[in-house]
Amino acid sequence: MSDPGAGTTTFPPPVNPNDPGIGPLMIGFMWTFTSLAMIAIALRLYVRVFIVEKLGLDDWFMIVAGIFQLAYQACMTKAYQWGLGMDSMNLTYDPQITNILKWNLIGSIPGIVVAICARISIATLLIRLFGGRKWFKWYLIVFTTLQSATAAATEMLYCLQTDPIEGFWNPMIPARRLDPMIAKVLWMTGQTLFTVADLSYVILPVSFIWKLKMPLHRKIPLMALICMSIFTAVASIMRTILVQEAVGQAEAMQGVARMFLWANLETTFTIIMGCLPILPKLFQQERFNFVIIKSYVQTVFNRTIRSFHQGTRRSQQAQDAKHNGYHGLESVKTDKHHMAALAPDSPPHKPALGPNTTCSSREPNFSDAAGDITRTDQFMVSYEGAPTRSDGPGIGR
Repeated sequence: MSDPGAGTTTFPPPVNPNDPGIGPLMIGFMWTFTSLAMIAIALRLYVRVFIVEKLGLDDWFMIVAGIFQLAYQACMTKAYQWGLGMDSMNLTYDPQITNILKWNLIGSIPGIVVAICARISIATLLIRLFGGRKWFKWYLIVFTTLQSATAAATEMLYCLQTDPIEGFWNPMIPARRLDPMIAKVLWMTGQTLFTVADLSYVILPVSFIWKLKMPLHRKIPLMALICMSIFTAVASIMRTILVQEAVGQAEAMQGVARMFLWANLETTFTIIMGCLPILPKLFQQERFNFVIIKSYVQTVFNRTIRSFHQGTRRSQQAQDAKHNGYHGLESVKTDKHHMAALAPDSPPHKPALGPNTTCSSREPNFSDAAGDITRTDQFMVSYEGAPTRSDGPGIGR
């Protein structure tokens, strides 16, 4: 970008200011994958805090990455409100293009922090898992340090390439500007290191897992889980290509939007892939809890059904007993001859209540009056050596 003289550059009016371009699609993708990244971090912390009950250094780096990812996404949303995603011919230079470039510069700071912290978290986790291989451990330490230092230096130069810094987003003011090719080379170098890291974090662990003595059906899901992060390397490559259109070119606003879209996909997939190896413990725990809950629900259900059937059976027995007792009385004729046939002549019933206890019962007795049939459910229990006691007046049964 050349140094324009103050107030000498003019820009044509926007052709179609109502055309949002790829802005809505871009911001929709960015928020979708940012939300997925936050869910992955939340599940990771749940596993670490409530199942493993211990937070590691890799977890803290991932928490920092999640916080800065939200800050980065907020800056991109602000840039979208000013027209990020629209074609340059449909934007006004002031205030739209200047504010888009301003918020892109601000958003690049948390964006680079996310890229660094997420990869440090992954490297720390891989050291914990495969630290027994000394060469791999030192490879992770050296390469992660190199890529983090390069990315930090690139971001610092990117933000300080103009003096004053307002000249970055407003070429209308006089400022000292570095050659934009310097920032391009550093950006491409940093992105290349990120791409190599993403690929090495995939290929090397997969080769280690393949050599483990475990069934094939357990190896395949592990390898598939790690190989999913290849998409992160693809996003990093796409971001490297689009950097050429994004750095120092206010005229190529579509390239700026695509570059930040791929940057968002790269950081969010890095977070998600860094959290996924932790989540199988969550699925195992939840499966165990599901089995316990299922067993408990089945037990309660079976007991409820059994109690219901028992209650229904008892109710039916009570109704049958009531019906049989009154049926005998209703079928009795009020004829004196027939009533005489109901005279009690059966021997007393003596259940086994003990050597000194007898229990006697008698059939209902009726008076001589034809219309005075009386039913009683009272009974009498007598004890040897004890006076006989009736529970109430009338005829005992």
